[in-house]
Amino acid sequence: MGIHVQTVSEQVYSLLRNRLVSGTLSPHDAIRQEAIAAELGVSKIPVREALIRLQNEGLVVLEANRGFFVSPLSLEEAEDAYGLRLTMEPQAAAMAAMRATPEDRLAVTAALNGLQHAAESDRGDVGRCNRLFHLSLIQPVRKPVTINFIERLHLISERNVCEHLVAAGSEDRAHQEHLVMYDAWMSGKGDEVARLVYDHIHATFEELKAHY
Repeated sequence: MGIHVQTVSEQVYSLLRNRLVSGTLSPHDAIRQEAIAAELGVSKIPVREALIRLQNEGLVVLEANRGFFVSPLSLEEAEDAYGLRLTMEPQAAAMAAMRATPEDRLAVTAALNGLQHAAESDRGDVGRCNRLFHLSLIQPVRKPVTINFIERLHLISERNVCEHLVAAGSEDRAHQEHLVMYDAWMSGKGDEVARLVYDHIHATFEELKAHY
C-alpha cells in the first residue's frame, strides 16, 4: 500500500473544510482568496481549486461578481441530511460491526479515545472527532461510495451542531450513547448497533430542531 501525499490543493481544501464545518467561518461570511493564499503561503490557484470542491459539496456558494461566501444554514437542509443519515448509517454501522477485523476494532477504539480526549482538553476539535468516530463505525463495510456519501452528510450535520448545539451542551447524552454504541459494535451485535445508531442520530436531530 503506497503512501498518499496530499497536494497543496488538498491541504488547502482540508483546512478550509475544517474551518467551515467547525464554525470558524460563519454562514454568509465572504471568503477572500487573496487573504487565504497569503496566510497559507500559496498561490490563488490551489485556493480556488479547493473552493470549487467545497462549492460542489454545498459548503460555499459562488455569487456572480462578488466571489465565494460561506453557505447559509437552514433547518430544511439539516432535516434532509439527518433523514438520509437515518436511512443509511444505522445499517452500514450494523454491517460493519459484523464484518470488523481486529484492526478495525483498534481503529474504532482509537477514534473513541480521540473524541474523549477532545471533549476533555480541546473542545474546538469535538465536532471533527465526533465525525471520525461515527465514520470509523462504518469503515469496515468496505463500500467507498457509501462511506463518502455518509461523510458528506456528516459535514452538514456537524456545521449545524457546531452552530446550534455546542453552546447548549449536549455532550453528556451523546457521550453516554457513544459508549453504549461502542460496546455493542465491538461485540458484533448488528441489530443492536442499528437501533442504537438510529436512536442517537434521531435524538441529536430532535435536540437540534429545538434550538433552531
